This record gives sequence, C-alpha cells and structure tokens, in this order.
Amino acid sequence: MGAWVEIFHPRKNKGKIRGLGFDDSNPNIKMSIWTPGRIPNVGTRFAMGVWLNYRKLASGVQLASQKDRRQFMGKVANWYPIYTNAALAGQASDRGSFVAKGNMKIAALLGSFIDSGEESPSPNGFAVQFFDAGSQQLWSAQPLVWNQTLGNAQHPFWLRTPYALDPDSPLTVTVQNLSPNAADIQVCLFGYQD
Repeated sequence: MGAWVEIFHPRKNKGKIRGLGFDDSNPNIKMSIWTPGRIPNVGTRFAMGVWLNYRKLASGVQLASQKDRRQFMGKVANWYPIYTNAALAGQASDRGSFVAKGNMKIAALLGSFIDSGEESPSPNGFAVQFFDAGSQQLWSAQPLVWNQTLGNAQHPFWLRTPYALDPDSPLTVTVQNLSPNAADIQVCLFGYQD
C-alpha cells in the first residue's frame, strides 16, 4: 500500500517514485532486463522471457504464454509446407493440405507471394482460408487477405495459443490469387511434433 500511495503522490517524495525499484539513487537496484538474477529463479537469460527483436517490450502480447510454450519442450520444431505453387494463374483458386503424422502443435503461420506481372504487379496478393477436417473447424467465415493472416520468414504470425492438430487428419488451405497475373504462392506452418 505504501508504494501505491507514493506513486500517486509524488509531491510527498519530492519527485521520486519509490517502493517499486524505480529510484535510481540506490545503486543496489537493478533496472536492466538483461541483468542475471533480477528475477528470482531466472537464470542468466534475460528476465522478460521470450523476446522478439522487432516487438521489444510488446513481445509478450504477440507470443504464447510461458505455460503454452512449455508444451513444446522435447518436441521437434520444423517448417511444414502446406501449399506451394510456382505459377498459380491470375484470379484462380487452388487447395493444398497437410497431414500430421503424430501429435502436432502449430505455433506460427507463414506465407509468401511473388507476382510475375512486370507491367502491373498487384499489391493485393492472395487470400487464404483454413479448414481442419479432424475437428470440422473452419478457421474463418471467408477467405482473408494473406498479409492479415500470415507472417513471413522475417516476421512470422505467431499464434497466441498453439493450435493442436489431430494425428492423421488433414488441415486444408484454400488459396485464391487476387492478382490478375500469375503468382508464386507458398503457405507454411511452423510447429512442433512428437
């Protein structure tokens, strides 16, 4: 309660916020997240847990919780291509599927799009829609534009909660090329399998 009062009444403390370790006049207070031992029972790695270099302190909002990440321990991480087409015609649709051999958890979704039109490359890309046959679940009511639902190799679209795929049940993706030109399209899963 004392720290709460001191934060909201800084005039009592002459402008310093005390009680929560923000007073830099004490050399024993460690403020760096990289300092080992800052948080009890955390080793020499940084205290924040998982860290995305492009999201900095907002990494925790974008990634699965520590409890969800623990289920990946002892599993094999790999990239699983679910759809690859080197020349999907303009405005055409196609399907691809992936079948997990064992228990699998999907952690991230990725995609890439290269428009082959030299004169007028399309900024639209493609639309995707996923269907899990094992749980009879359609992931979206309509196809969604790829840059809203998929990441890329540099910035993967991490799922906030890992998605469990049943063994031997296909995950199907429907891909629709929104460009008037032929395009190279790829959709990948990043996941962990037993």
